[in-house]
Order: sequence, then C-alpha cells, then structure tokens
Amino acid sequence: MKSADALAIADRALSVSHEGETEAVVISTVSGLTRFADSAIHQNVYEENASVMVRVVISDRVAGARTNQVTPNALEETVRRAVATAKMTPPDPDYPGLAPPQPVPPGGRFVDATAEATPTDRASRVRTFVEATRGLRAAGALETEAHEIVVANSRGVRASGHFTLTSFVAVVDGGDATGYVEASDSALDALSMERLGERARTKVSAGRSPRELATGQYPVILEPAAVALMLNYLGYGTLNGKAVHEGRSYLTGRLGQRIIDERLSIWDDATDPRTVGVPFDFEGVPKRKLVLIDRGVAQTAVYDRRTAKLAGTESTGHALPQPNAFGPVPTNLFLSTGTASAEEMLASTDHGVLITRFHYVRIVDPVRTTITGMTRDGTFLIEGGRIVGGVKNLRFNQSIVDTLASVEAIGAEGVLSAESFSGASWVPSLKVRAFNFSSATTF
Repeated sequence: MKSADALAIADRALSVSHEGETEAVVISTVSGLTRFADSAIHQNVYEENASVMVRVVISDRVAGARTNQVTPNALEETVRRAVATAKMTPPDPDYPGLAPPQPVPPGGRFVDATAEATPTDRASRVRTFVEATRGLRAAGALETEAHEIVVANSRGVRASGHFTLTSFVAVVDGGDATGYVEASDSALDALSMERLGERARTKVSAGRSPRELATGQYPVILEPAAVALMLNYLGYGTLNGKAVHEGRSYLTGRLGQRIIDERLSIWDDATDPRTVGVPFDFEGVPKRKLVLIDRGVAQTAVYDRRTAKLAGTESTGHALPQPNAFGPVPTNLFLSTGTASAEEMLASTDHGVLITRFHYVRIVDPVRTTITGMTRDGTFLIEGGRIVGGVKNLRFNQSIVDTLASVEAIGAEGVLSAESFSGASWVPSLKVRAFNFSSATTF
C-alpha cells in the first residue's frame, strides 16, 4: 500500500465520523520471511496486512475500535463501534485531547529492493550464509519488511511515512558449541551474508569443549547484541515518562544527576538515517533527536500526550498505538561510541568473559534496573588478552545502570540491532569492569 492510499483510508474514516473528535491510524505492512533449519530452508511466509485504528473523543469520554478491512462499509462500522463505546465509557479527566498539527521532519528510509524482495532473493542469501559455515548446522531466519504508517485526526493532523527493514538472525551448531549472529538494515543488500557465516563459524571454533567457570563478578566484553538488549530494557522501563512520574523508574528524583559513565550518552532519534522507522508517533506528534542521558547525566524521559500532561511537560513524540496503558517508549535509541577496537578490548583484559548475547531476560527490580537472564551461543573465557576457549553458559543478575556506570572501554563502531521487542538500537561493544554471574549451567 502506498502512503497516498493509506492517507485516503484514514480520511475516509474521518469523513464518516460526525460526533466529537476522531483520530485514525493506518498501518500497512508487507513482509516476507524465509526460515531455515539444519542448513536447509523449510518455510517461506508472505503477508500483506493493513489495520485501521479509530479513536473517538466525545467530551471527555474516549474509546477506540479497529479493523483490518479497509472497505467503506468496514470503516463506517468501525467508526460506529468507536462512537457507541465512547458514549458508554466513563469520563477520562486526564485525557489531553487529540494532537494539533505540527510540521513533521524528514525521515524514514525506504529501499525498493527490500520491499520487493522475493523468496528467491532471500534464499540465495541464505545459501551464501550456509555455505560460509562450511558444513556446520545452521538455523535462522531472513525477513524483509515494508511499512506504511499514517496518522490523521479531525484537528488537522496528516502525518504519513514509510520505511523498510531487513533482519537476519542465525545460530550455527557445532555439537559442543554454538555461534550466534544477527544483522539489520533498511537495505537487504547491506547484509554481508558471507561475513556473517564466517563470524558464526569462528565463534563455534573458539567455543569448542567449553569449560566451567565459577560464579562471581568478572570483567566482561559485551558484544552489540547484548548491549542492545540491555539498552532496550532501559528504554522500556526506565526512560519511560509514565514510570518516572509514578516513581517506578530509576530516573525518578535523579534528573540532573550523573548516573552512568561520563563518556556515555543515550539519545533517541527516529530521523537518523542509521535507524529504521518514521519521524512521528502514533498520535501524529513529530519525533526529533531527544538526548536522554548526556555524558552520564540524566536529562529527561520520553513522553506521549497523556504522560506529558500528568508530568506538566510536552510530548516528545513517543506515543505507542492506543490504547496503551504501559506508557511511552523510545524506539530508536543510540548509545555513543568510543575509540576502542575489539582487539584492544581483548588485549586489555587479563581475566574475563566475552558475551555474544543474552537469552530469556526478565526484569527483577525495575527501579534499580536489575535484570536476570542467561548467556547464550558464544560465551568465551579471556586470559592474558586473548580468547582461550568457550565457557558453559552462566546466569546473571545485573543492574543495567551499574553496568553502564562501570564501563572501561567503548567500541569505536556502532551496529544497528532491530531484533528487539521495543524497536531498533544503534550500539557499540562495551568492556565492563564488573558483571555478576549468579549461577552456572551444564551446557
């Protein structure tokens, strides 16, 4: 679906709403997914879908309805359901009203070759990856997506944008060791499948005959996949304006204080060409670069219109699709890079652990940003500045803020990670002074 078509659908929904104020959000997605296991493709999936979310405001009563049928009759029925529900809904005194129109900055990278990728296009790239693993058992998925998003309302908002995303994730199995790789970009051709296959094979080779490691605190090198997951959990629960306002965030009462290493800054910027997404939120509020932590000092959180009203501030353009009881979330996070190479991080580590990624992570203490989880698919022992072998996986309990406060070295290169539950992150590798491993596994 083209943006013009999506906008016409939104306008159609608005045109049949005659009571109060109305907002229409249209999300159109075309995606292709190629899955493989045991080094052979076993599934190709193709999907086209469009959904329309209608929100109606009658006085201070708010309700919504949605449909994935875009015919005139279906849109009219969806609006009718939203109106009927609003009339039966209790008043909402905290509702801030629909957003007024504002200029939307440019943003959203759309690559035709990604949007038009065929199963054959994806299969040829999977073949390249599998061949680069040289006989190891490989499993994973390559997905190509094209998204169109439109937000329109009866106050005059007309925000529309599109973007593409290709994402690849794979695990290569060598029997007693596994290797994980992932890659994301707007352009399918930007993914170097041969290099990814070689990297996964190298991890398997380095991790064979994994040894046990005693629990305790160790210096660690976190590769980008691990860093991105921690950063996204920080955005999800700590940089969330609703959590700050309700006292459930580490930032509550700490704005203006240094909370992490002064060499680190964290910001959210959907307009940066290195990330993926559109430059407005699901209320039609423009997104711009928002510095959340500046050289270690907490600056602000992200807000949608409701949480901004409660906090006495302005929306930062981070509303999720409504209704949303959780609050606003940054979906295009960046962590500042440093000057260290991977080789320099290793060489400076006398005794420590290199972590490729985390698995099965859960929040333990949201206020202290403590999470727990497992290492997975590439955990290595470092001795005397080099990797000396694999380590059986370990469970950790660790504060994200403490991790970012005990950084020793910051990678010079950033990597886009879009294999997350809450958007995309651009992050470097990190070397951390102390990381707490609480128990071990047998594998």
